[in-house]
Amino acid sequence: MIRPSLGIALTLFHPLPAQDDRPRPPDRVGIVVFEEAARSLAPKELAARLTREFGRPFVVLTEEDAKAREDTADHVVQAAADSCVVTSAGEPVLVEFGRKTRVDPEGLADRLGEGRLRHAVRIHRTMLDVRAARRPADDAAFAAQLRLVARVTAALLDDRHSLAISFSSEPRLFVVDRLTRDALRAEDPVRGMIEGGEHPPVVPIEHDDPLMLAAIGEARRRWPEFASAFATAGKGAADPGSFSVKFAAREGEVVEHLWVSVTAIDGETVRGTVGNEPVQLKRLELGKPVELPVAELEDWLFFRDRKLIGGFTVKVVTTRMEEAAAKARAERLAEAERERAGGAPAGSGDPAGATETVPRRR
Repeated sequence: MIRPSLGIALTLFHPLPAQDDRPRPPDRVGIVVFEEAARSLAPKELAARLTREFGRPFVVLTEEDAKAREDTADHVVQAAADSCVVTSAGEPVLVEFGRKTRVDPEGLADRLGEGRLRHAVRIHRTMLDVRAARRPADDAAFAAQLRLVARVTAALLDDRHSLAISFSSEPRLFVVDRLTRDALRAEDPVRGMIEGGEHPPVVPIEHDDPLMLAAIGEARRRWPEFASAFATAGKGAADPGSFSVKFAAREGEVVEHLWVSVTAIDGETVRGTVGNEPVQLKRLELGKPVELPVAELEDWLFFRDRKLIGGFTVKVVTTRMEEAAAKARAERLAEAERERAGGAPAGSGDPAGATETVPRRR
């Protein structure tokens, strides 16, 4: 299943393209992990993680031992307190923990159009670097190095501190979630990240966006269609379990528009469970039961014969995402032109408004 990816162009590894939007091949294969706090792993712990990840033993060697035992295929050599070299099948990978961030968290977050990425970038403080020690000789070597670097990264991810990752070959930032390790283990890790992801995108939308207001109005006018389809779902009129509604959840100044998987409709009340993980809300979480007045619903959708019915605000969010992507591409090209001319890159404002999520096909 293809899902919208959570990404923004970055320049952590290579310069922005001058003439078009295609990334240039990197000098080395690498992955940067945005982390909430500095951390490190002792060589023995790192070797244990790699052993579990690759399913074969990694040993810890001194630099002298590694030079003397060239036949040792899988091993870890500590280079400094916060860095080491991981060698697998003779291919060395450099690992560096706790690097000082190379971006301005607030400045980069202001450029992002996706809520989870904005939050991840704002709270990150350090970076974990994982990169191949050698330049790839050809495309085959590049692909092999990328798979190795991605597997090493999967072993090093931390469920608490790892927030987002970027590939040297893909100028895009991805949110780290519970599916990230599986994506990094794919034959093509970049495609795995693009197509994977646990959560749908969270997109900032102005509270008075005219297209959004019109979509909400249409959803409310056509509510009887949803209620009727839900009532007859057990008779094969629609795919069971495919009914969702959207509402605005508020905590103080924070507003997030969440989807709810509907379990019952009782007159003017809808019951269900929260269908997507909130970004900043504390009292709601994925799967939590909720009750909502029909009058407060902003959208609804269900699938009939694999066809989407409803989803009026989804179309607006998709339109705004496409507009934001086009704007970001134009800004990257303009920034590249300024850099070639010796000018300083300009910043961009913080998008206002609440956040919207794009539901997934069940």
